[in-house]
Amino acid sequence: MSLVSKVIQVGVPPPSFSEHRSILVHFHDFKELSSKKGSYEQSSSFKLFNHKWDVVLYPGGDSDASDDMVSIGLGLYSKGNIEVKYWFIVRDASGELIEKTIRHKATFDTEKNWSYNVDLVSRSTVLEKALYSGTLTIELQMIPVFDSKSKYCKHFIPANCAIRQVISDKPDSIISSLLFDEESADICFDVSSSSDDTKPSVKVYAHKAILKARTPDLARLCTGYDVSNSMPISDVEPDIFREVMRFIYGSCMDSTDWKEDAKAILEATNKYDVANLKVTAEAWYVTYLEFTAENVADQLLYADAMSCPLLKEAAVNFMVDNGVDVFSSDSFKTVLEARGITLQILQTMAKKLDSSSVAAGTDSMSINDLRSRLSAYRFAVDGDREILVRRFVDLVKSIDEAEEEQDQSTTTDDQNNDAEADDDGDDRSN
Repeated sequence: MSLVSKVIQVGVPPPSFSEHRSILVHFHDFKELSSKKGSYEQSSSFKLFNHKWDVVLYPGGDSDASDDMVSIGLGLYSKGNIEVKYWFIVRDASGELIEKTIRHKATFDTEKNWSYNVDLVSRSTVLEKALYSGTLTIELQMIPVFDSKSKYCKHFIPANCAIRQVISDKPDSIISSLLFDEESADICFDVSSSSDDTKPSVKVYAHKAILKARTPDLARLCTGYDVSNSMPISDVEPDIFREVMRFIYGSCMDSTDWKEDAKAILEATNKYDVANLKVTAEAWYVTYLEFTAENVADQLLYADAMSCPLLKEAAVNFMVDNGVDVFSSDSFKTVLEARGITLQILQTMAKKLDSSSVAAGTDSMSINDLRSRLSAYRFAVDGDREILVRRFVDLVKSIDEAEEEQDQSTTTDDQNNDAEADDDGDDRSN
């Protein structure tokens, strides 16, 4: 039986393409597994859409299954809420389809974290057709259903490069193992709440060398402070500051409440120049934001002030799509005073009105497109649209130069090989 173990991407997939995921779960020695109703085998956890999941197989069916039926369940293994569409597929040893469940739409949260297919496929069919070297392979297909309660971000999110720099991306990896470690720390932050003076301040321990490598701006502010002489932080809430530190140390951020904290994290990362976390926070902020005719102007000005091109693009698109309501609102008058923003609105309107032609080059690329393509070649993904476009132009130029150099090298090698062949011919003739 041939199974795909690796997916090859040709070119850079658009952000929307990544919304569909496929997982193969192998249950080995199926015949040896208990066929008693209610007995089950649970897979190890795997990560999809910022959540951890597992699959539970009932080789003899669960308590509600029909006779001679195999049951299966999908479980949410981490905290948070998400709605997905999912289905299971069973194939025979040659890859031919045996069973495919209907697409189930299920909401997973802390109260309901399991969804079951009571009658997946008959046990006799599995034993007769579906085993390969004694192994039953279940294919899980999943697509997130995005809404305001979902914990799946629909925009591009860059990788945390701190995780790339360690031996393992597990929670106990080199850098993340030092997170908040008082014993090894050489700097302490005394973080107090700016919104509630009655709350006690929180001590956050860190390491200057890690800060210097990951966020030089914050590291420079630490000059003159150490563990015994804490650096005061009063403009970022303690919980938000700890989330920023988690990212700096390459720690898992699965428990982050992006719906509540995205804007605060965005502002903190803008202050301390934690670029990739700022891009991430912006993506989550735009994901959960609901534009209206009254708030879109404020959001647009906020995006301009914070250098948030994704938010700016989303606001401009909303304005263009809802022009009658937006342009008649009182809040839009403030936008007219910002010349650069007004120009971007007019350019976007021109593109949408000219439906007979497609904008060429970078003009037609969204912020998500630019960021995903730059990230694929390890280019920075922060900055406004103009900066992203310049980087993309540099990227294309470097690729063209590399290809030209490769072509020249290939041509030179071919010429050398031809020359060597001629010399060998001359030697033989002599």
